[in-house]
Amino acid sequence: LKKSKRVVIPNRVGIERRMKGANNRSRYKHWERDTIVSKKGCRGGLASHQERKSRLVLARKVWSMSPHEHAAATQYVESIVVMKSTTIDNGFENREHESWGAPTFCCDPYSSWQKGGIENANKMLRAFFPKGTDFSTVSQKQIDAACDIINNKPRKILGYRSALEVARKAKLFKHTSVLIQG
Repeated sequence: LKKSKRVVIPNRVGIERRMKGANNRSRYKHWERDTIVSKKGCRGGLASHQERKSRLVLARKVWSMSPHEHAAATQYVESIVVMKSTTIDNGFENREHESWGAPTFCCDPYSSWQKGGIENANKMLRAFFPKGTDFSTVSQKQIDAACDIINNKPRKILGYRSALEVARKAKLFKHTSVLIQG
């Protein structure tokens, strides 16, 4: 009897097929997505997103690692920003990637460096929510405040402009009325 291969991510498209403008950060509106989990024994965490060129960081609280909840978090982010593509890892929470509204590209297994921008964004978010944080006690308002601080900080890689300045100039937001501090 032949053993069937378990498919974690249906219709997975490898990162080698990602468009050149996303690979070399020469084009805006290409995103990376990851998850920050609660401390052991607690549920939930953050669905974090970073635009590759502007370095804009957005994060949504999730109550579980269910693919449906992560799809809803990414769909929310996609409702306020323009998303031409998203790069993800091979985690189970990304199973519903086809419902996100933008093409998705999967990193190679155990190759988190292929989405290094979001890994760095998660490191910045961890300054506010260290390992051991129980995200069930953290509000979306607190998460938004942390993102606002990160997004308003002038960064050398952006010519000492903030990610929010760069994102606004690049017209990443679908609506000018989107409430983003700064």
